[in-house]
Amino acid sequence: MRTYRGTLPDNGHTASTHTVTVDYGDGQGPRLLERKGQHSPTGFSWGYLGSGPATLACSILWDAFGVEPTRACYQAFKEEFVARWPQDRGWELSDLQLFQWMVRWLTDPDALRPRYLAVADQIRAESIERSTR
Repeated sequence: MRTYRGTLPDNGHTASTHTVTVDYGDGQGPRLLERKGQHSPTGFSWGYLGSGPATLACSILWDAFGVEPTRACYQAFKEEFVARWPQDRGWELSDLQLFQWMVRWLTDPDALRPRYLAVADQIRAESIERSTR
């Protein structure tokens, strides 16, 4: 079972000092979470909607599921989890919580609507681009 943990230094915090580890449950202890998806120049952060939380959401999902998450997926995860974690405290997240969220996100009709709208917007933009050529 994987456990993700975000911690702040004892002397206060800034976006560049957030630390995120993952314990893979293999007896080797926690390791730094690899940064994936280059949204933030300063690294991981949480507690608001921004590039640091987007990088964190993308990195957690990529690590948990082994594939690059779609933008719609990690943005939804950021909004539902990462942005809601208090900025001035650490947090902990299990892989079970991630799997439960992913199942809900993939099957909930209300969660599907924004993805359909995003695809429709993309198709509309491509259609307009083709018609102006």
